Amino acid sequence: MGSNRLRVLVFGAGAIGCLYAAILSSLGCQVSIVGRRKVVEAAKSRGLTVKGEIDLKSEIWDAAENPLSLRVRRGFDIILLTVKAYDVAEASRQIREAIEPDGAMVVCLQNGLGVEEEASENLGEGFHVIRGVSFCGAYMEEDAVVRCTGIGETVVGYVRVEALNQLVELLAGGGFPARLEKSVESMVWEKTLVNAGINPFGALTGLRNGELLEVEGLPEAIARTIREGIHVASRLGVRLLRDPVSETFETIRATAQNYNSMLQDIWRGKRTEIDYINGAIVRLGSKVRVRTPLNSLLTSLVKGLEGRFR
Repeated sequence: MGSNRLRVLVFGAGAIGCLYAAILSSLGCQVSIVGRRKVVEAAKSRGLTVKGEIDLKSEIWDAAENPLSLRVRRGFDIILLTVKAYDVAEASRQIREAIEPDGAMVVCLQNGLGVEEEASENLGEGFHVIRGVSFCGAYMEEDAVVRCTGIGETVVGYVRVEALNQLVELLAGGGFPARLEKSVESMVWEKTLVNAGINPFGALTGLRNGELLEVEGLPEAIARTIREGIHVASRLGVRLLRDPVSETFETIRATAQNYNSMLQDIWRGKRTEIDYINGAIVRLGSKVRVRTPLNSLLTSLVKGLEGRFR
């Protein structure tokens, strides 16, 4: 890196993207963002604001709706890819066309499985793709204003690259738990299995997380859905470090009052990430000859619901 100041591009200025952009800017990074026009205009005029679990007001070095419109399009140390999973391929193509690689590390912070492969395929040579997992919670309260509902750990795949070390050290030193992890694949699978057990059931029933435990038969169905995914992971050689079934029910109890993100996407008439969660379990299961009937059914039902409300 040319200087000690980390240059970061956050591609995808939704809630999580804006949260990380605001945090990293407050920690001294030179942060640029790419996102929707209204968010970009608001960020340019008044910066990014975070409320809730943390309170921040941060200035952004640059912001654009299209990466070709950034003032400087080279020299980034880190590119945080924070778009939805289904937008990773298109975002990666835009990055390839607009940004000089310069050895930049592209950190994928999506929910679900397979996004890093899509990013690598569409970025081409010169970019280094690594997977990350964020356990932070946030939603957009208004343009460029984020409501942080929880500061959890940020885990990034272990690579001997100074920019990644600096990113993790900055976050951790600023009071935001972060670390490099050799077993990041296990954590991606564990988070995906938790989401597979909560999100579609909430989306289909319209219930808060905690209410799912009160419906006869649903806890058992949730557990069976997750166990299908555990079987697929096992066949693929993924070693899970924690029990995703127990983790799911702990998460449900800890977020009992929440309407999950997939249900909120349905309400907003937006596409969900079902293809990268339960749908990915189905696709990978077919490759290793593991039957996944519940995940298959849930995927079809949620996609049907998407079609109705979009």
